[in-house]
Amino acid sequence: MNYFSFFQQDVDFFVDKSFIRKKYLELLKSFHAEQNEEQLTYLHQAYKTLMDDEHRLEYYLKIKGIIDEEEKQQPKLSQNFLMEMMDINEAIQEGNQNAKQQAINHLEKNFQEIIALLHEDMTPENQSLLAQRFYERKYLKRLVNQ
Repeated sequence: MNYFSFFQQDVDFFVDKSFIRKKYLELLKSFHAEQNEEQLTYLHQAYKTLMDDEHRLEYYLKIKGIIDEEEKQQPKLSQNFLMEMMDINEAIQEGNQNAKQQAINHLEKNFQEIIALLHEDMTPENQSLLAQRFYERKYLKRLVNQ
């Protein structure tokens, strides 16, 4: 059983967070009463994943097979993207605060692009683009968190 079905949700990035919270509290009470440690652990992990946009995105893409479970087959990032990230990284290393803000802006734009793609049909082309944007996002997050 996946986290979505555990909370009686369709496998979709866009979930009803208020319903999930309500269901979480119901299940939490019942699992505590049964003192079922394994189910409690699963419940907490499922809740944490589905309530956080970043975690839910990664989980959703894995469930849909858009990204590899072990992330062994990552799409190649474009040369333009990598060159731009190298320039931003170099500027960040030099202490340029504008560069860090530029990376944060890229991160926000990237998430907006991902959301737009999630609203479209899941054609193979869109799935490929989603995977690429996801891995660009991971790269950007590492850059920002340095």
